Amino acid sequence: MSEERIREAAKVVLSTSGADQLEVTLLQENQRLTRFANNEIHQNVAHEDVQVRVRAIRGKKIGTAKVNSLNQQRLKWATRKAIDTAPYGVENDYFTSLPSPQRWQPIQAHFPSTEEVSARRRADVVREVVDKARRSRLSAAGALSVRTRRFGVFNSLGVDAYHPSTWVRLTSVVSSQDSSGYSEVGSPDFECVHPARVADESISKCVKGRHPVEVEPGRYDVFLEEYALSEIFNWLAWIGMGARSFQEESSFMYGRIGENIMAEKVTVWDDGADPDTFSLPFDFEGVPRRKVTIVERGVARGVVYDTLTAARGGSISTGHALPPEYSLFGPLPLHLHMAAGPSSKASIISSIEKGVMVTRFHYINGLLKPREALFTGMTRDGTFLIENGKLTTPLKNLRFTESMLRAFTNVAEISKERRVLGGDDFSTFVLPAVWIKDFNFTGRTEF
Repeated sequence: MSEERIREAAKVVLSTSGADQLEVTLLQENQRLTRFANNEIHQNVAHEDVQVRVRAIRGKKIGTAKVNSLNQQRLKWATRKAIDTAPYGVENDYFTSLPSPQRWQPIQAHFPSTEEVSARRRADVVREVVDKARRSRLSAAGALSVRTRRFGVFNSLGVDAYHPSTWVRLTSVVSSQDSSGYSEVGSPDFECVHPARVADESISKCVKGRHPVEVEPGRYDVFLEEYALSEIFNWLAWIGMGARSFQEESSFMYGRIGENIMAEKVTVWDDGADPDTFSLPFDFEGVPRRKVTIVERGVARGVVYDTLTAARGGSISTGHALPPEYSLFGPLPLHLHMAAGPSSKASIISSIEKGVMVTRFHYINGLLKPREALFTGMTRDGTFLIENGKLTTPLKNLRFTESMLRAFTNVAEISKERRVLGGDDFSTFVLPAVWIKDFNFTGRTEF
């Protein structure tokens, strides 16, 4: 689907009369997915879709409609539907206008070589992972996803934004009878995905994790690898780094702007213009994404906004609007970064006298007490005891229950290595590994 065709579709919507203002977002996506388990490919599929969302403004009321077609009649139907339903909506006192055009910086995020990757090439990548696992007498599972997106936002005030992108994500879980290991890589460029490295990491974790033992729950120093940290930040973004939760006073940031909420070593920001991520230079309203510092040297600095929450808060949009059907969640940061530290991961581990290394988490629940960022969840795919600066004993998985505000005030060290993770939607993370002291494990498992 060409840029020209997307623009032609936008013109059909915007030329329709009957609304004070009109907006249309168009997202065309082609995803090719190769999934594998038990050292075999078991699913190889391709999915292509187009999503057209229309917002019609009549006074302070908004009507919306969505259609999965660029057919002119379907586009006209969706536009008329949005216009006709607007009067039946509830007036929004905070709505003033759709955004006006603003300049944004294009990003090179589309790699034709990625878009042209064949099913055979994907199978060859998976083969590298599977062959290495098989030679180690282990079982590999995972997925290789290749996405191409063409995204446009246009409105009757002159917003005209178009951005093509590609993204590749390879995940690998390698298992034995009593252990497992995980690895992941993501990039807009298929040539930057090295399956041998992914296989080696997940295999190494699995082998080291054989014959795990139980450890008593309690407070331990923890070394959270980047994968574990990404699970934490995914929840932190959702419950507290957007303006909606902040204005509803449920965010852990509420009432704490300008105060220390984390250790001085911690700086967190959102930057959708980073070309190493699944970048997006503007949001679903066509507003340029600003780089937003959320935590600076441990001090809470701010949250992200869309036009509606910005009007309510007397601020300006930072370019973080989600699609209309997700407006319930308000604006969210989709490209979170955490600043690196000065030390390598190996040197940090060597400084820990006694602790637990966590590869990743799952089954996290971050809704226990959002104002305290109280989370619970489980470790998985590689949990190890650290003794006298060395990884010694593989551990059975543990359950944690901990306030992330408390945990991040206890950050002792941050690694200089960072990974780019995620990309299932538009969200990606650029994160280091961290050493956190006195982390609370409250339970254990049988595996």
